[in-house]
Amino acid sequence: MKVEMSSVRTAVVSTVAATGVMFAAPAVTEAAFGDQTLRVGMSNSDVSTLQEKLKEKGHYTYTVDGVFGPLTRQAVRDFQRANNLQVDGIAGPQTFGALGTSSSSSSNSSSNSSSSSSGSSSQKSISSASAAQMNASQVLRPGSSGSAVEQLQINLGKIGFYKQSQTTGSYGNSTRDAVRDFQRARNLSVDGIAGPQTLGQLNREVNASSGSSSSGSSSSGSSSTILRSGSSGEQVRSLQNRLKELNYFSGSVNGSYNSATQQAVRDFQRAAGIGVDGIAGPQTFGALENASPRSSGSSGNASSGSSSSGSSTSTATLRSGSTGESVRSLQRTLTDLNYYSGPISSTFGPQTQQAVRDFQRAAGIGVDGVAGPQTFRALENASPRSSSGSSGGSNASSGSSSNTVLQHGARNDNVRELQDRLKAAGFFSGTSTGYFGDVTKRAVTQFQQRWGLTADGIVTTSTWNKLEEVSSIHQGNATPGSSGGGFNVTNLIADASALIGVPYRWGGTTTAGFDCSGFIQYVFKQNGKNLPRTAAQQHAAGSHVSSSNRRVGDIVFFETYTSGPSHNGIYIGNGQFIHAGSSTGVTIASLSSSYWSQRYLGTRRH
Repeated sequence: MKVEMSSVRTAVVSTVAATGVMFAAPAVTEAAFGDQTLRVGMSNSDVSTLQEKLKEKGHYTYTVDGVFGPLTRQAVRDFQRANNLQVDGIAGPQTFGALGTSSSSSSNSSSNSSSSSSGSSSQKSISSASAAQMNASQVLRPGSSGSAVEQLQINLGKIGFYKQSQTTGSYGNSTRDAVRDFQRARNLSVDGIAGPQTLGQLNREVNASSGSSSSGSSSSGSSSTILRSGSSGEQVRSLQNRLKELNYFSGSVNGSYNSATQQAVRDFQRAAGIGVDGIAGPQTFGALENASPRSSGSSGNASSGSSSSGSSTSTATLRSGSTGESVRSLQRTLTDLNYYSGPISSTFGPQTQQAVRDFQRAAGIGVDGVAGPQTFRALENASPRSSSGSSGGSNASSGSSSNTVLQHGARNDNVRELQDRLKAAGFFSGTSTGYFGDVTKRAVTQFQQRWGLTADGIVTTSTWNKLEEVSSIHQGNATPGSSGGGFNVTNLIADASALIGVPYRWGGTTTAGFDCSGFIQYVFKQNGKNLPRTAAQQHAAGSHVSSSNRRVGDIVFFETYTSGPSHNGIYIGNGQFIHAGSSTGVTIASLSSSYWSQRYLGTRRH
C-alpha cells in the first residue's frame, strides 16, 4: 500500500548485492518506509508504521503514537529475537527485511507503475463499507497507514467529510482535509490530526448513527435520522416543536438547526443523562419520545421559565448565538461589573459567553455560560469585581479569543500539572516544581511548534486543549487488586477514606499516587463499577443531579485550570467531599470553602 508523502527529501537508496554486502548511493527520491533506520528518540510517521507492523506480528500491543520509546524498542527486540536477528532494538535493513518491507522493496513500490496497482487491491468502497467504533486513544496523522486509517476514512465518508469514493488506507492530503473539515464543523482544535478528542467525537456520531436506540421511530425523526448544526427542513421543525413542548427551546420554530437549537439539544441531553454533543441522533430521539416537560425552575441557571423578579430581562434566556437588545444590555452590565471588555455588539459570541462563565463562577452559581433567570438575579445584586480579577484568576476578560491560562513567572499547582503533561508528551524532562521558568517556557514553545500552534511559550486555551489531548493517551487505567462485587455506597466511602494520605501523582491510578480522576476510577472499580478515565469523561458518563438532591457517593465536579470539568471528588455528606488534590494528595475538603465553591460545576450520579 503506497503511503502518501507531502515532501520529497534526499534519501539513501540501499541495494543488497548477491554477496550480501550493503552498497549505498545518495539519490533524490520520495522517501518511503524502510529507507530510514529507526531508533529510540525518533518521532515520525515511519515509527507509526513500524508500530503498526509490529502490532500485526503480535509484538507490540500499545498505542500507535509515532514515538520510538522504550516500549517500541522492546517490541523491536522481541521481534528480532523471534526471527534470529541481531537483538539491538534498532529497526534497520535486516529488521525491515524480516518485516517484509525492506528498503529495496519500498523503493520499488514507490514507482508510478506499481503504486496504482498495489493500492487498488485493498481499497474499499465507502458506500458499501460499514462505519465502526475506533480506538480513541490512538493518534493518526499524515503519513500513518493501515486498517485504522482505512476505518477513519470510512467513518468520515459516511458523514460526508471524506470525499473519495474508496479508501486508501493512507493518511494523505484528502484524509487530512477531511479531518480538518470535521474538526472545524464540531468546534474542535483544527490541526488535521485525528487524536483522542477527534476520534472520540467521531465515535459518538458513529454510535448515534448505528440505530442503537431501542425506539423504532419518533415524532421528530426516524431511528436512522441524524440532525446537526446546518441541517434544515421539516424534521428540524418537528424537533424544535418537541423541544419547545418540553421547555428546552424558546426560539423561533423555523426549520433551521441553528446555535439555539443545538444548545437546546445539549440541554436536553444533559438532563436526560445521555451523551452531550448537540447532535440529535437515534438515542436523543428515543429519549425525546419518553421525556416529560421540565419545570420552569428545574434547570436552574439555563431555565427559560418565569422568574419571581419583575425585571423583564430576568425571564429571558440568552446563550451563544442569541442577538438583540437584551444581549446588548447584558454586555453593558458585564462591562460595568468588570467581567466583559469586548465590544457592545448585541451578539452573544465567545467573549460574552466567557464573561458570563466568569461571573457565574464568582457568584457561586452553576457555570454553563448561559444567562438565565438565576444569572440575571445575581447580576442585579452584584458588585464590580476588582481589576485584578478576584474571581479566580481567569484572564478571559482580556478580550483574547485564545485566553491565557499560564505564562512565564507563574507559580502554582496548575504549572505542576502543565509540567507533568509536557513530561508525558515528551517535551519536558525536569522535575515538576510548579514554577513556570525558562525551561518550562522552552518546553511549551517546542510543543507549540510541533503541533502548529503559535509558538510564543504562553499557554493559551488552544495550547492547553492540545496538550491535554496529546498527553491523555499516556494516562493509564486503574487496576485494583480485587473487586467487592455488588456496589455499596458505605463500602465505597470506607475504601476512599482508607486512601487518605496517598500522595498526588499526575496520571496516577495506583496507591503509589493518584490524580483526581484516577482516584475516583480506582475506588469505584474496587466496588464493582467501571468508570472512564478522565474527569471530563466521568462527567459525561454520569446523570445530572441537582445540589438539593445530592447524596453520598455522588461525584462532584469543578472547573479549575480550564473550561469544563477538570477536577472531581466523591461526596461524603455534610457538604464535604474526598478527592486527590494536586497539593494535598487524597484528603477531605468542603464544598463551601471559598476556593471550591467558586469553582463548583455540578454533581453527577453513576
